[in-house]
Amino acid sequence: MIGTLRRRVFIITCLAAFLLTGCEEKNAGENPFTASEESSEAVISTTSGQEEIDLDAIYEKRYEDLTYTSLEPAENVTGQTDAAFWKKLFGENFTYTPVDFERLQEENPDVYAYITIPDTVVDYPVYQHPEDDYYYLEHNADGSAGYPGCVYSEGINAKDFSDFHTVLYAHNMKNGTMFGALHRYETESFFEDHPYFLVETPERGFVYEIFSVHSFDDRHLLACYDFSRAEVRERYIKMITELEGNGLVERDGNHVRELPVTSHSRILTLATCVGSRPNLRFHVHAIPVYYYDLVEE
Repeated sequence: MIGTLRRRVFIITCLAAFLLTGCEEKNAGENPFTASEESSEAVISTTSGQEEIDLDAIYEKRYEDLTYTSLEPAENVTGQTDAAFWKKLFGENFTYTPVDFERLQEENPDVYAYITIPDTVVDYPVYQHPEDDYYYLEHNADGSAGYPGCVYSEGINAKDFSDFHTVLYAHNMKNGTMFGALHRYETESFFEDHPYFLVETPERGFVYEIFSVHSFDDRHLLACYDFSRAEVRERYIKMITELEGNGLVERDGNHVRELPVTSHSRILTLATCVGSRPNLRFHVHAIPVYYYDLVEE
């Protein structure tokens, strides 16, 4: 199910094309998550002379009852996540540390998850602002404005990662912090040697396995594709697993791993910018392969 929808105006052109073509056409409006050529950090851009469209009505129409996703074929490993389990996945140097959500949510109640990518600096809380989708693009966890911002999702996405497509965003920091570390997956050996990462909520943990990394244009994925339609989900999966399609950019850092991704999967995408290429994004796609409950039912 989707999260609480909010009144948010998004700048976009050609509403008819947006509504009718979805997967096939690029959103002509600027995504506010673009890259600075000088700093390789994400900045907000604006586009003038375009029609202002409130996406909430569109989202409500598309996502009224998304009940088709499933955790299958992810394996329930509740009660089996001992030290040996973690070391098998992440290596001998990995030590699992439970997330103190009580402390994090006392500091900022917008925290709802935590992401860890072993052998990188990615070890961050995940935020979702109740009113402003892009608040954490421009603000830090303590509410101060500026960089580096936070890892965040938009209100269209549920906080339990049950949607067909959840997208987490963060800045591509020049010093490699935040989601700047995602670019390590452009190196084939790193992609092959680091297939898994960890996401936890207060109720449940997920081990995700990466199946595709690639550069893409700057369209807004959750607005440009009508994922409530099975045929759109199938075309999207085909595109990102075969690395061919409108929007994909051929670069040496694109890689795929064969996994059973279907139109009922729960895809998690990590998205950031591409250095001095303001019209490109770098996407890391994964599906859950293990999950474990953190609270007793």
